[in-house]
Amino acid sequence: MAETLPVDADSKGDTLETITITKDEVDTTGDDDLNETSWIVKANQIEYSIRRNYATNVISTSKYTLITFIPKNLFIQFTRVANLYFLILLILQVIPQITSLTPITTAIPLLLVLGITAIKDLYDDIKRHQSDNTVNNRTAYVVEPANPRTAVPW
Repeated sequence: MAETLPVDADSKGDTLETITITKDEVDTTGDDDLNETSWIVKANQIEYSIRRNYATNVISTSKYTLITFIPKNLFIQFTRVANLYFLILLILQVIPQITSLTPITTAIPLLLVLGITAIKDLYDDIKRHQSDNTVNNRTAYVVEPANPRTAVPW
């Protein structure tokens, strides 16, 4: 039979809520001073959190980086049926035995659509990066017993 204890915890970065944990769910590795009726719950201990590799508060809503922009953007654009259709037409028009048109008649509209969409996606992603930087550089307030309210970087 597992005992339960109400604990205030920050669940997945959300607001504080009351949760119930059992002795079986508490990590007691390395704590030799525990017995069957007691255990230690570690909250707000930076060294312990770093050792456990918990997630950070950094927010990232952008889709691309400098390295992944072109391949990822082209992949996303060619998942659209219309773009894929014009790419297949362009490939078929390169084969001289099955076409009567020059490949440029399909290449120009396709490249124009891909270019305009890539520029729009690049602009949107730059704005996302700027918004992420604004949010990630906000000031947060930490409440500690020694100091009631301390301003720290997010």
